[in-house]
Amino acid sequence: LVEIKRHYKQDGRIIPSPSLPVGTTSFESISNDFCAAEKAAFGGNVTFAERGGMGSMGQAAESGMVLVLSLWDDALTHMRWLDSTSPPDSTQPGAKRGPCAVDSGDPSKIEPGSTAHAIYSNIRIGEIGSTDASFPPEPPMPPAPPPPPACAKAYGQCGGKNPDGSSWAGPACCPYGYECEGNPWYKGCTPGHNAQPTFKTAHSKTFG
Repeated sequence: LVEIKRHYKQDGRIIPSPSLPVGTTSFESISNDFCAAEKAAFGGNVTFAERGGMGSMGQAAESGMVLVLSLWDDALTHMRWLDSTSPPDSTQPGAKRGPCAVDSGDPSKIEPGSTAHAIYSNIRIGEIGSTDASFPPEPPMPPAPPPPPACAKAYGQCGGKNPDGSSWAGPACCPYGYECEGNPWYKGCTPGHNAQPTFKTAHSKTFG
């Protein structure tokens, strides 16, 4: 894993992630260089780099990961690190993470509204660039193949005509070791040398 990019799609239009200036450099993705520049500019721990950065994350992904979606609150920092000012009294660059007030996100105010919910839908996982396309509807499943025909018994009729002269509509195959042989008027299952049951279409001719 070298970098992580994200983009947005709204009303069928792809919206790229905007360029983010950090110090004297602008970044359009999350990478080891971005993380190093962000820590140098704004401070904070370097746990991600100490544990191998993008390379270690890529190795973990190759081992298999599980997507988890959840709703949760933060008793320690009230989620200020996500969308407010963190630390709440800081005026340093990078402290303002979003527009939310510093007194928002208090679990004592959130948990009474436990009936609140979120809907996740249209989740797709696939090769890079494949999950934002408009997928056609799934084609209908093909019909199940017909069951194999019941074969005639040994020496039974397998083709030709009926006694009234109409075309034979009964079994047209023979059991293992027998072959459907005869003339246009009558075909029967006679001992043969085939290793599998034979399936032959009955044919008839009219002589005048």
